[in-house]
Amino acid sequence: MTAKVTTKQQPTRTSTRTAREQWLRLRPWLVTAVFALAALAVTISISLSAANQTGYLLSPTSAKPNGAKALAQTLDSHGVDVETVDRFEDAREAVTSNPNQTLVVHDPGGFLTVDRVRELLNSGASRVVFLNPVGTRFSPLNAIASYGGALEPTEDSKPHHAGDQCPLADLAPKLSDGRATAFRATAVNAASCYTTDAGELVVMATHGGSEVVMIGAYSQLTNERIAEEANAAAAINLLGKYDHLTWYVPGPDDVPPSDIPTFGDYVPGWLTPTILLLGCVAVATMFWRGNRLGP
Repeated sequence: MTAKVTTKQQPTRTSTRTAREQWLRLRPWLVTAVFALAALAVTISISLSAANQTGYLLSPTSAKPNGAKALAQTLDSHGVDVETVDRFEDAREAVTSNPNQTLVVHDPGGFLTVDRVRELLNSGASRVVFLNPVGTRFSPLNAIASYGGALEPTEDSKPHHAGDQCPLADLAPKLSDGRATAFRATAVNAASCYTTDAGELVVMATHGGSEVVMIGAYSQLTNERIAEEANAAAAINLLGKYDHLTWYVPGPDDVPPSDIPTFGDYVPGWLTPTILLLGCVAVATMFWRGNRLGP
């Protein structure tokens, strides 16, 4: 007699995952994403903190050696109200509301355009001071002085004397040596100070009813150099003539949209057709090898 064998039907496993299984599957990815975001936030925070501590060259709010906080505080102690702006519209509005002031223009980031420089030159401020105006964007200033060359200190460097024809000869007879830019005066009514072989470190002239000052002795105005020789005296007389001073440092917001570079501006013209050609070669190679190896 043959025994009847019965098999118990095994339950079939559904392909649909439960909520717990889905969570266990996604948990490692979520944890990784959280850690990545946290690391990114920490990196950004550290970068911003470092940028704020370092500051830019001649920043009137920076106490770093290359900053100009000491100069700003010295001007304040002499009764000059120093206002810092980083947008072109704010600088223009400040001069419009009070033209009887000094407008200081310093563009270490290279955000200004030729048209903006021309507008600042003709802003109507009683005195317009350009700090280290180097570059083609400052071409409107060529009517006052042209670029003469860059100066680097050496072991044999000596202080720069104002010269007998300089209006600051009695007030600030000497500037300490240091990195600077020299200019050569071109305006008929220009007064030059601190002459070097490459040109003058300070040029003053009148333009459209404004007093225009071009200062190439930028390192002498930093926190670490302002107390040397007569650097402070020269700075106070050049920047502190009026009770109010607007210190304008252009920022990225001042760049016109049409002038903002795109990714294509950094790509050479031959790169795109080369990539397309290599792509076509790769596809053709795949078909060729595929036919040789069979389906």
